[in-house]
Amino acid sequence: MPMNRKENEQEGRNRERKTFGLFCILTSFLFLFSGTVKADWVKGEGKNAWWFDFGNGDYFKSSWQWIDGNQDGIAECYCFDENGWMYENTTTPDGYTVNENGAWTINNVVQTKTSDLIPKNNTNNMNNGNNTASNNFTETKNNNLTETRNNEDFSEKQDEYRADLLRRVNKYREKNGLNTLEENDYLNEMAQIRAEELSVRFSHIRPDGELLIGRHGVNGEIANMGQTTSRNAFLSLKHSKQHNELMLHRTYLTFGSGYYVDENGKSYWIVLFSTEHDPY
Repeated sequence: MPMNRKENEQEGRNRERKTFGLFCILTSFLFLFSGTVKADWVKGEGKNAWWFDFGNGDYFKSSWQWIDGNQDGIAECYCFDENGWMYENTTTPDGYTVNENGAWTINNVVQTKTSDLIPKNNTNNMNNGNNTASNNFTETKNNNLTETRNNEDFSEKQDEYRADLLRRVNKYREKNGLNTLEENDYLNEMAQIRAEELSVRFSHIRPDGELLIGRHGVNGEIANMGQTTSRNAFLSLKHSKQHNELMLHRTYLTFGSGYYVDENGKSYWIVLFSTEHDPY
């Protein structure tokens, strides 16, 4: 039976809807495949933290990076942890201050660098596809004098770095009008044991479930991990309120230090304190 006029009009409208729907689908695919990948900051889902996505799922981690996020020609420096999260409003594990936006600061002043001065291997790189960024970080301070920190083989300098950490603690105590501490062989031995234990269980509680503090003449213990030099280890301890208080404790007389690098290259630092001249 031939369709009447109303049926013809309805069929025409249906064809128009189908044609428009197909056009929308094709257009969406066109926009999808013609879009450009853009690196940008991304906030974590369910986590109040930020990471920097290259636009393809790769991201910075375990590194400092100069980033010009708003493309104004001026880059700020940011620190990312091993999982890619940006440190913010804190002191980083290597002893540097970052503000509430994650930017590196010195005396509350954000450190910047012109974007065209940033080395290509220190910006949006992918490091041979392993999703990690360069661990080199060049900081500018004191009238553009630069100090570059690089990962080194610290195992050959173990004793040197242990001794340097103690020197820094004593210099800090002296600067604050306190007595300097005497290095003690027993505390050095115990501290080295504890440094290796920290790689198994990073806690004041030892792997066997016991505490060293309060036993065998040990009255204080400060520790951290991840720092690549004794200077950075000291700065990290100094910027921790509890660790700082222990370093400046008035009743301590002797101390010892431990330093250990595990098979993954992560370093562990520790200082033991005693109120006794001859602890054991």
